[in-house]
Amino acid sequence: VPGALAAGFSERGNLRHTDEPDYSVAGVGPAYLLYYLPKRAMSAAQSCVGLPLAPEPVVRVLDIGAGTNAMALALSAMFPGRQFELVAAEPSQEMAIAGAAAVRDLPNVSVTPLNATL
Repeated sequence: VPGALAAGFSERGNLRHTDEPDYSVAGVGPAYLLYYLPKRAMSAAQSCVGLPLAPEPVVRVLDIGAGTNAMALALSAMFPGRQFELVAAEPSQEMAIAGAAAVRDLPNVSVTPLNATL
């Protein structure tokens, strides 16, 4: 796995050169998770401040380009007393696997992956 993670970080590095990474490369998902998730989760959490939620017992969310599921983590942290059903639309299998691992144990968010390309 260390070789795959190194390959993932190498692909992520392509963004510095404005090249799109190959998201199918083994290790890209974990590399993104380690590098971006803390920043993206904080950004998503900040966008949730003052968010008016529907009064339904379960709030349904469609996350397009879900990546590492930062939005699911933010919703869970910002609204611990609410239940969420999130559909995570993500075309990259590597990113979807990393995202699923990130939210596996959230008590108030269920995530349904959706392999989707827009």
